[in-house]
Amino acid sequence: KVIEIDTKWRELSYNCDQYNKLKNITSKAIGKQMKNKVPQGDEGDVSDEVVANMLQLTAESMDKFNVKQLKKISQEIDNKKKADAEELSKLDEQRLHYLRQVGNLLHPSVVIHNDEDNNEIIRTSGDIETKKKYSHVDLVHMIGGLISSVDLMLQEVEDTS
Repeated sequence: KVIEIDTKWRELSYNCDQYNKLKNITSKAIGKQMKNKVPQGDEGDVSDEVVANMLQLTAESMDKFNVKQLKKISQEIDNKKKADAEELSKLDEQRLHYLRQVGNLLHPSVVIHNDEDNNEIIRTSGDIETKKKYSHVDLVHMIGGLISSVDLMLQEVEDTS
């Protein structure tokens, strides 16, 4: 179920990206025709075949349409993009819902237990046997390299007295 919904989601996401790309191509084609002062044309209708195969349109194939037809194509792109975006958000919710139900996949060598006392130590780094007298925080305090909030409060008390 997760894979099925994810596949649909990826397909719709790709289509939305392609609609954005197609919208840019359409806008450029309209601008190009306006710049060249090509007549806007009388016919604004676009065939159903063009609308059905909209994602296959290219910059070269846009040249055969007049400005009114390009504007109609642009409207159709917006309508399809809006419909796909709504469907995409629904699928995204479903996809996340099902993904949250899938647990982590554990390696067969992982010990499954209620607490960490039975965890297996695979590797360690550094010298874990040596216990040092002072920690790095203690050493920084000893050389006066750190002024903590407690030190600041003590200084304020000394300054006021």
